[in-house]
Amino acid sequence: MPIFLVSVFALFAAALASLAAVACLRRFLPQDFLAAAIDPRSNHAHAARQLGGLAAMPAAVLALTLALTITDLPTAPWVAPGLGALILWLTGIADDRRGLGAVIKFAIQFAAAGVVVAGAGLSFPLPAFLPGITAQLAAAVVLVWFVNMVNFMDGTDLITFTGAGTATLFTGLLCLVATGDAGAWLAALAVFGALAGFAVHNRPPAAVFLGDSGSLPLGLISGILTLKAAAAVSPAIALLPFAYYLADTLTTLIKRALERKNILAAHSEHAYQMAKRSGLSAAAISARVVVCGAATGSAAVVAALTTGLVSWLLVAAGWVVGIALVLHLRDKLKG
Repeated sequence: MPIFLVSVFALFAAALASLAAVACLRRFLPQDFLAAAIDPRSNHAHAARQLGGLAAMPAAVLALTLALTITDLPTAPWVAPGLGALILWLTGIADDRRGLGAVIKFAIQFAAAGVVVAGAGLSFPLPAFLPGITAQLAAAVVLVWFVNMVNFMDGTDLITFTGAGTATLFTGLLCLVATGDAGAWLAALAVFGALAGFAVHNRPPAAVFLGDSGSLPLGLISGILTLKAAAAVSPAIALLPFAYYLADTLTTLIKRALERKNILAAHSEHAYQMAKRSGLSAAAISARVVVCGAATGSAAVVAALTTGLVSWLLVAAGWVVGIALVLHLRDKLKG
């Protein structure tokens, strides 16, 4: 079957499965099941239920498995990523229900990252004079960073679909055009489709949140696709679809460190959270994020297809766009 038709199948299968599964969970589970508390990291006025990840992630896995089977693409390369995602999915469910300490969560995240790096043979491009194990350790750190980055940025309605979903989609496309990795492209489509189905229930005012059961494995898959892209193009290009997410989380981390605050504690100081408190609606924030993600993702794909000065100008422009959105959102608090 042509890759175009399989791509359409993966996208719509994941979206419809996620949409229907979330609807069933909303209907049949008790109202207080996984009800999200309002904590220092939240920007929600009401406690919706954290059911999205319970449905979206299995929907993405099902769609990807069917798509790979239809195309006769090998499923073996996705066994380790699937196992890592399962570990984090279960961890997220436990954390959503009872709350796990930061040390326990970090330990499990590094364990899951280790499983993926070892099983999928991932590494992060580093200078050749460094020991080989360094590239694998760096890859594990990248995966754990992505897991927490996506989790921290999941704090208002629709932002994970418009932000992480868009960035993941373009990262998968980057893998396809840079390496011909159709499996990575189908994985990105399955994730994007599942998030699209979830987004119907997450539109403002959100009835359902993604929860850690969704954001943790989503961060892992996003990191895996980024590492796959980085193996073929420069890290500056591979990371570009997530330029806004990286700029927001890095500047927030540095700001809190300089202010001698606990960088591991829950907080509400990301740029998008500050903009929300200033009165900017969740829909307006998400609109800005999706436009930024489409711009930086497109810049990454085109940069990978070009060379020399043009490529690096596109990379520079993409990072400027990501940083500019962070500054714009932070400036909303002053206005």
